[in-house]
Amino acid sequence: MVLCHKGSKGAERIAAAWARNRGVAQVLFRPNWNAYAKAAPFRVNDEMLRTRLRGVILFGGGGIGLNLAEKAERKGLHVARIAAEGPEAALAQARARKAAQGMRQAA
Repeated sequence: MVLCHKGSKGAERIAAAWARNRGVAQVLFRPNWNAYAKAAPFRVNDEMLRTRLRGVILFGGGGIGLNLAEKAERKGLHVARIAAEGPEAALAQARARKAAQGMRQAA
């Protein structure tokens, strides 16, 4: 097993600490903000998907994570979705779904 992540706060940092404590190898994919500006995290998603991933675990449901999940599913990869809880999480997920729909329509 290898953990691929962007080193973001929250679930990714927790996963990285979990991997470090268990001796699981990690590959860090950093967004290149200077080269790609706002598109940088989406470019990193594409870069991660070019590796030999076996699956994706999505915590919550922000737009960048949803982008990764949708692209992974299109490639036939397993995507495990771990939902956030509470009213604020539901609102964030609704906003992310709306943003993802807009991205799909623009493409």
